[in-house]
Amino acid sequence: MRKAQLVTTVFTLLCAFCAQAAAPPPAQAYGRLPAIQDVALSPDGKRVVISVGYEFRAAEPDRELTSLSIINIDTGQLEKTLAPPPANSLRGVGWADDKRPYYFISSTGHVGDIIPSSMGGGLFRGARVEYWRTGVLSLETGTSTLLMQDSNTRGNFALTNLQVPIEADPGFGRMIAWGGAITMNNMAKLSVYRVNLDTGKGSAVEVGAMQTRGFMLDEKGATIARVDINEDKNRWRLFTYENGKDRMVLEKISEMGLPLSMYGLFEDGRIAAVDPHEEGKRNVLLAIDRKSGESTPVAGLQDTNGSDVVPLGDPWRRRVVGAQWTDDLPKQQFFDAELAKIAAALQEPFKDGFALLESWSRDRKRVLVFGEHATDAGAYYIYEPESKRLRMLGKRYPQVTAQEHLGDRQSIKYRARDGKQIPAYLTLPVGVEPKNLPLVLLVHGGPHARDDFTFNWWASFLASRGYAVLQVNYRGSTGYGYEWFDAGRKGWGDGLMQTDVEDGAYALVKSGFADAKHICIMGGSYGGYAALAGATLTPDKYACAVSVNGLSDPEDLLKDAQSGGKKSMGAEWWGKSMGADDMDHLRKVSPIRHADQVRVPVLLIHGAEDTVVPVDQSRAMNAKLQKAKVDVRYVELKGDDHWLSSASTRTQVLQEIETFLAKTMGATAPQVR
Repeated sequence: MRKAQLVTTVFTLLCAFCAQAAAPPPAQAYGRLPAIQDVALSPDGKRVVISVGYEFRAAEPDRELTSLSIINIDTGQLEKTLAPPPANSLRGVGWADDKRPYYFISSTGHVGDIIPSSMGGGLFRGARVEYWRTGVLSLETGTSTLLMQDSNTRGNFALTNLQVPIEADPGFGRMIAWGGAITMNNMAKLSVYRVNLDTGKGSAVEVGAMQTRGFMLDEKGATIARVDINEDKNRWRLFTYENGKDRMVLEKISEMGLPLSMYGLFEDGRIAAVDPHEEGKRNVLLAIDRKSGESTPVAGLQDTNGSDVVPLGDPWRRRVVGAQWTDDLPKQQFFDAELAKIAAALQEPFKDGFALLESWSRDRKRVLVFGEHATDAGAYYIYEPESKRLRMLGKRYPQVTAQEHLGDRQSIKYRARDGKQIPAYLTLPVGVEPKNLPLVLLVHGGPHARDDFTFNWWASFLASRGYAVLQVNYRGSTGYGYEWFDAGRKGWGDGLMQTDVEDGAYALVKSGFADAKHICIMGGSYGGYAALAGATLTPDKYACAVSVNGLSDPEDLLKDAQSGGKKSMGAEWWGKSMGADDMDHLRKVSPIRHADQVRVPVLLIHGAEDTVVPVDQSRAMNAKLQKAKVDVRYVELKGDDHWLSSASTRTQVLQEIETFLAKTMGATAPQVR
């Protein structure tokens, strides 16, 4: 990985002719589920629970199921495996105590399938949603139990806010969830449940008000803070608790009523929180006095460069001990001296990449580490500070092992048409001259999200096939401060979010890296919208477009968001992003309204179970393009979701893209040998 500066007037060729590379790995090597999707270290440091992902193999279709594995670190013995229920994806793992690992699963369904019959469940289907559940596995009995599946809580879309371990309450945790006597006249309230980890049964120990949107608990499971929201007035209030009684200590008006997020207590007893709009910055880590409500930015955070900051907590003592952010690569800073020393010791082995402390045992004699080198796709390790022993648990992508598999990755900046320097990541094929390359503009989703400099299976796959890949953190992306994020609003279609991407292609063409006649715009979710917007609004700039789970009709998505009320937080969020105050402009940049303007081949791919961008968005766009006699291929992924959670469909997507690009740009695409 390298960091370079790119301007439209000067671009130095960093590699004239690289050594010839071996044949690249097959699409399955990139499209597989990561071999280790998630991992957690037990409190006593003796075991790890691993979410194991598999490579798709046509001869063994059942292998693509993700499973949970318990491994004894000292013996290497596989002690237990568990597959999620049918039609569920394993999403994450953790430990409730030394003998009880827990796991998150999700599946798609319709609202009417999960809400209680007292609210009309079963009488209508409703929208398609992703709903999440938490399961606990007992290593002593071998039994697995899903938590809180009774009628009062079953209607939750997410039952994953599990607080464990709880001091002096063995065998029990706390779940923050919506519940209560749900009837047509009595709406659910956010509550704190004491839940039996073996039976899954829960009982409410704290019930919030109608406006309550968040609780914070201490290590004993007691409520110490609460956040209430008034969406109509965009106001939020922070309450703290003393001797079981609440008291308001802070009140603010914020954009869309978005409240601060609470993460736990600092060692001095103050609340660790992130306010997304404090002093106009994107994210600021605050320490809030529980009696006075005085809010103070945490001093000593170095070099965050305006990036989003997330507090890091000790999982066993339930205290905030550090912070993490991304500045190209992920970074951590620990306030705890012992953890800071451990983190510092790991910098040398990963000096060409990065290392993150994921978790640690209670006694801190073992630490779980995720690390990535410049020549690999990342791996998990066990580190023992006393002996300085570092052992690999496993690689995430075992077949992606060489520079030519990853591409030559560079962090760059280029000048946009208004003079602003735009951050981006460029991945070049290894083994070919970096000159007049076919270029893929890989646009990230969100749109208010970001790309970073870590391994990206899309970009590396494309580079291994001979394409230059540019990932742009256009204005509107997060991670660069509030002003950068805010500048992209209303920038859909022909605004800054689109032109910043276009200007990246121009910079690479002018520098000689890219061939102006062979540029394909591609992306997923919002990135799919950007690809379709490029194909419809500026078709002369591109040779092709690829939309994966992409949006073709933003007006329709906005209407869905407003179905719960135009003052709801979701409706305001999307309204401000798209520019709902100017519907004429939104229709002007709607790809589905301009399908007849497309002059280039288009590939549409969409998961049939997508709960974020309905599959109807691509079905309708396909029909419009066919009617306009555009060269379009539509691929519907049966059984898969917005995140491409299946190894078979991830691999299928890459194979479809490889074939499509070879057809549209392959005549000049250099072949990696």
